[in-house]
Amino acid sequence: MTLPQPDPPREIEIRAIFAVLRRQIRVIAMTTGVIFAAAGLFLLVATETFTASALVLVDPDQKGILDDSRNFPSSSGRENAKVDSEVEILRSDALALSVIREKGLMADPEFGLQTSLADKLARAVGVAIAAPDEPDRAISRTLNSFKQARTVRRKGLTYLISVSASSNSPQKAADLANALAQTYIDRQVSTKVSALLKARNVLRDQMEAARKAIADHELGFDRFIANNLALMDADASSADISRLSTRLQLLEAERSALLESAPDQPAPGEAGLLTAGARQDGAPAAENADETQQRLRQIDTDISGLRQTLRRSVLSADLSPDMLTGLYTFQQNANIAREQYQGLLSKMSDLETRAKIQIADSRIVSPAIAPVQPTFPNRNLVLLLALASSLGVGISLALLKEFYIGGITSPTQLAELVQQDSAAPVPASYETNANRMSIADGIVDAPLSSYSESIRKLRATIDQKLRATGPAGPTAANPQAGAPANGRVILVTSSLPDEGKTTASLALARTYALSGRKTLLIDADMRKPSVHRHLGHDPQTGFVDFLMDRADADMAGSFYARDPASPLAVIMGAARSTFPTDQLLASARFQHLLEQAREVYDVIIIDSPPLLPVVDARYLAPHADAVVFLVKWASTNQGDIRSAVEPLTEAMAPGTALVPVLNHVPEALGKSRYNGYSGYSAAT
Repeated sequence: MTLPQPDPPREIEIRAIFAVLRRQIRVIAMTTGVIFAAAGLFLLVATETFTASALVLVDPDQKGILDDSRNFPSSSGRENAKVDSEVEILRSDALALSVIREKGLMADPEFGLQTSLADKLARAVGVAIAAPDEPDRAISRTLNSFKQARTVRRKGLTYLISVSASSNSPQKAADLANALAQTYIDRQVSTKVSALLKARNVLRDQMEAARKAIADHELGFDRFIANNLALMDADASSADISRLSTRLQLLEAERSALLESAPDQPAPGEAGLLTAGARQDGAPAAENADETQQRLRQIDTDISGLRQTLRRSVLSADLSPDMLTGLYTFQQNANIAREQYQGLLSKMSDLETRAKIQIADSRIVSPAIAPVQPTFPNRNLVLLLALASSLGVGISLALLKEFYIGGITSPTQLAELVQQDSAAPVPASYETNANRMSIADGIVDAPLSSYSESIRKLRATIDQKLRATGPAGPTAANPQAGAPANGRVILVTSSLPDEGKTTASLALARTYALSGRKTLLIDADMRKPSVHRHLGHDPQTGFVDFLMDRADADMAGSFYARDPASPLAVIMGAARSTFPTDQLLASARFQHLLEQAREVYDVIIIDSPPLLPVVDARYLAPHADAVVFLVKWASTNQGDIRSAVEPLTEAMAPGTALVPVLNHVPEALGKSRYNGYSGYSAAT
């Protein structure tokens, strides 16, 4: 015989997802409320931070005011390197320390070293001692705080650099951003000026050496003339040379005498040798000089003129070749030294001019202004993140609770978990009656109660599923038989103990019996029989004794009785079994009992042990035409339900109807939807 294939699992539908969210709306709402409360508290206690930004434009060509063209060809790589270098300079600690000193940030509570509560208490009692490294620690703390508050980044691939600063005060943020940018500009100019002045100082040393060389060469020229004057021929030119030399000596003697009377004047011979150089250096004369100083200047002028005349006369005289060669050598060396001095003087003047008009390679194109809105905390962003995280966390917790850790709270949830249509939920009955021994007595005492109505709905669901599956299938003893038995076997089980199997089995059996159908209730939970207590019986022998007896036993024994409240027949247990009972349920005696029961009764209901603790229910499932799987409301773990349903469906015969039922549902949850039909209850 070909066994029918099981139905494929149903795909998750959008409606099912919304149903899950609707069932877990409380979890989502609570999660959203908690996260929004945390976000609101954060917004209340968070210190507002304002950020201001200034824009600096970098000129990668490094052109000055006096430059007419670039110093070298431009390239994108060089320009990018230049801009990136300026960004790193703006991020340097040296620049940050300059701003810290300029703005006095070490004394600012926001950036400076803050005194801890412990230090305050220690100082209050007079035991605080300043640490030796406190200044360094204060500088380091302020520097770190400022570096965290400032941000320097290049704007894409442009020449623009954004310089930002953050502070609790909007005006302070703008001041710090502008101070950082302006300090960068000023240091850039000062660095260039410093480099030019250093070059000028080097040239000044070289000029001094050139000046001394000029003086030495001129002094050597004059000494050469004086030493060789006697060797010249006695002619008119020689007489003129001698007269000029005598007059020069007289003037120098007069100058020496005046210098002795005015010791603050230059040393003898220095002014005469370097008069031209002094004039070129622009040494101004005192406006209110006394007569001695005026005479000295006149003597210096005369000495300079006489020397020039003497040199020309000597060069035009009839001299020997050796003398001419010596004189020309001294004159040429003096001219070369003078040209070097003039070149160095021109370069030094150019450097001084450049230092005075030097400009920075960068400029501030957009100074920072005080911001109006704080950048932290961003209220809209915080609320948006709170909304997104609350929905994400809430839905995640809802799905986790729905499919894994939470209990079942609705028939729809149970149906989706078990992949079978669920019957109407069975409410928890809290009605008290001194004469009742079981909640199932309400089937007889309160037939119009919500509990009784739910049991009748369960019976209707079972009947519909049994009609859909056709006549009862072959018996377990003869699985190849084609003729079905008359009675239908309904197994009532659950995942774990204390989920209401016995009460539901008795109540369901009574509804069948009261409807006029021959019904038998079998207490097959031989590990823990309890049907007899619900009926008020105290049998001496139980169902387990019947199954163990090899001889025929009288069915009218103490384990078989009639329900005192209905036409229901009951096979009860007595005491707990002290040995495994699964072999008894798999025995031929039990199968024969069920075959006889099918022939006599229309409905046989079996109260079975739970599926997870013991194996007995797996031996009962193949005999059932329908299995009622009870789940306790908001109590049974979903993992336990999955662990129980899988072996149950594997043990069930093909075509057996599985009816999941949510048990012990609070009555308030069911009444809210049908308040308009309260007239149908027994209380009205």
